[in-house]
Amino acid sequence: MRPDISTCADTPFDLILFDLGGVLIELSGIQQMLDWSRDSLSENDLWRRWLSSPAVRDFESGRSSPDRFAREMIVEFNLSVSATRFLYAFTRWTKGLYAGADVMLKSLSERYALGILSNTNALHWHRFETEMNFLGYFDFVYPSHLTGYLKPDRETFQYVAKACGYQPGRILFLDDNTLNTDSAKSTGFNACRVSGVPDVLRQLTAMNLIG
Repeated sequence: MRPDISTCADTPFDLILFDLGGVLIELSGIQQMLDWSRDSLSENDLWRRWLSSPAVRDFESGRSSPDRFAREMIVEFNLSVSATRFLYAFTRWTKGLYAGADVMLKSLSERYALGILSNTNALHWHRFETEMNFLGYFDFVYPSHLTGYLKPDRETFQYVAKACGYQPGRILFLDDNTLNTDSAKSTGFNACRVSGVPDVLRQLTAMNLIG
């Protein structure tokens, strides 16, 4: 049985909640999107447009098909690529777990309750389920295309707190995007911006959650 960290007097959290891309999973699509775009975008510009994009939000909340998503993305982001090529590349943007992620998750899962809160989609989630052996480490999984809730919307964090049964102040959320961590904090979560496994380990060590 998974240890219940809520029974530990010196543990401030009941749940450690992870984003996937940029935290546990290596992504490769940012530069490709910038290369395809006919607009002059910085990486920050791209992320802000991505998080508010109607095409992305529809697809990652499960309301759109892959083909429709590709067509709408090409128009919305002014991309110089065909829909077929876009989908082929997009599916492979999730490269795999960062080095050290598997060992870290195995160790953490033996001591803490773990969860996933990720803006994702059916194409990437299928790869997580069939090609990357890590979902078994998690007690709670909240992929956006199945829940219908997207970060950084406040309703997403309210939904997670209700679904997992923990108070927001007893949840630690780790994400690589400041918009998401700020929204989590505004909902009462503890949240840290992290980038990759070494950064996660530094944060958890600083918080005395690991030795």
